[in-house]
Amino acid sequence: MNKKNLIGIFGGTFDPIHYGHLRMALELQQCLHLQEVRFIPCQKPVHKKTVYATPEQRLHMLQLAISQQPTFLLDDREIKRITPSYMVLTLESLKKELGEASLCLILGIDAFAGLPNWHRWQEIFNLCHIIAVQRPDFTIPSSSQIASILQERQITDSHGLQNKPSGYVFLMKSTLLQISASDIRHQIANQKNPRYLLPDLVLEYIREQQIYLDA
Repeated sequence: MNKKNLIGIFGGTFDPIHYGHLRMALELQQCLHLQEVRFIPCQKPVHKKTVYATPEQRLHMLQLAISQQPTFLLDDREIKRITPSYMVLTLESLKKELGEASLCLILGIDAFAGLPNWHRWQEIFNLCHIIAVQRPDFTIPSSSQIASILQERQITDSHGLQNKPSGYVFLMKSTLLQISASDIRHQIANQKNPRYLLPDLVLEYIREQQIYLDA
């Protein structure tokens, strides 16, 4: 059986990108031997009402944050797309572009638990594997639909991701830095210094552009 190249797909608002995002992506890339991790900021988030920075500002912050990590790539296809940022559409586009590579969608365990609320969510398993990053304070209810999906699709050896183009779920432990974009925005709005929570280049850009002052 031919081994598949694995490509991590990391979507979100990244409003702003911070070290919690970056450290998790690096650990997953190394532990799962991902060829690359694509950061895909959304244009119109489906499950979040408010975005504070503009799409162009979020793109620029991401570019600054990942510029020194060659295995991290910025993908702007959702920013360019005028339709809502449905992940199934993004994955379809990526599959057409990347061919035989296996896509690995990176989700927090809480986002994974909410998967049945996503647009055309059942089709996602035909397009990618899912890497669900665990949190010690979050447990999937045993009677939930997601628990049934785990029973059907979960693998415990990450090497199995290379043997099939899509359809598996792998639960991953990662260093969970207690950093949130909302807290960073709150600190900036209250004239506090969020240094060491996000890259200095990103913080400098936020100050230059005067982003989040009213967040």
